[in-house]
Amino acid sequence: MAAAVALAFLLGGGLHAYLSDRLSSAEQPVALMEHRSAPQEVTLTTADGHHIALSEETDRDSLASLGTTMEDAQEIAYRTTEETATQHTLSTPRGKDFKLVLHDGTEVWLNAESTLRYPSRFSGDRRVVELSGEAYFKVARDEARPFFVKSGAIETQVLGTSFNFRNYDHSTPHVTLVEGRVLVTGHNTSVTLRPNDDAQIHTDGTIRVTQVDPRNYTAWTEGYFYFDNATLEDIMRELGRWYNLTIRFENTRAMSYHFTFWARRTGSAEETLRLINGLGKVNAVLEDETLTIR
Repeated sequence: MAAAVALAFLLGGGLHAYLSDRLSSAEQPVALMEHRSAPQEVTLTTADGHHIALSEETDRDSLASLGTTMEDAQEIAYRTTEETATQHTLSTPRGKDFKLVLHDGTEVWLNAESTLRYPSRFSGDRRVVELSGEAYFKVARDEARPFFVKSGAIETQVLGTSFNFRNYDHSTPHVTLVEGRVLVTGHNTSVTLRPNDDAQIHTDGTIRVTQVDPRNYTAWTEGYFYFDNATLEDIMRELGRWYNLTIRFENTRAMSYHFTFWARRTGSAEETLRLINGLGKVNAVLEDETLTIR
């Protein structure tokens, strides 16, 4: 799949930008995000508040006592035989993603600056997890126990399917279906999605569904940024989240500029900024941990 995504991007890559009709009238600098100086670690938190930093140095015995194993430095899987379920929370920092295999076999890729709360094993007639941020799910099929993802006022119900769920602060929530069928409910409105549907859930209670190429929304799982007609404000939030940067707009009108481009997330911030600066529309300057748009 990675090769297919990469090829599709290389063939359709290119870089295009244009100005939107909406220009901000404010001329005071706008700060979108602040650099975080605290240690940036993937963390597993148990129900009793115990925190375990997940890395190559993690004590495997401490994980085994929780019914989970470290598959590699970027993945854990639950193999518990305990009958009693406890709540666990997996949190990713800026600049890191992580894979989790739940006890039922459901695979979850958690994007940067995201949190997933889930039981060590599922019991009862519902499988329920809670998400903040973004995750890609490949849900193990179990018709007797539907799978639910809750995120704020939004709930997605599935039986067995693959989909991306994005719900960061300061952005419109998206549920993008790759395979199967899901029911999305938000603000007392429900809609059933079919493959290639993307649902935007708005705070006024409306859900807007459009047909998309789902690879645009799942490219991050393959190690790519992909922005399709995205505002520079949204792009900079994503770059700030991944590279852990302070983002500051001196040219506030540029927040409304739109760009379409792709870049490898394994590349440096400087490499990605060269793509943006190469358009000649803005001047993005990175100094220490601060990215300024002029």
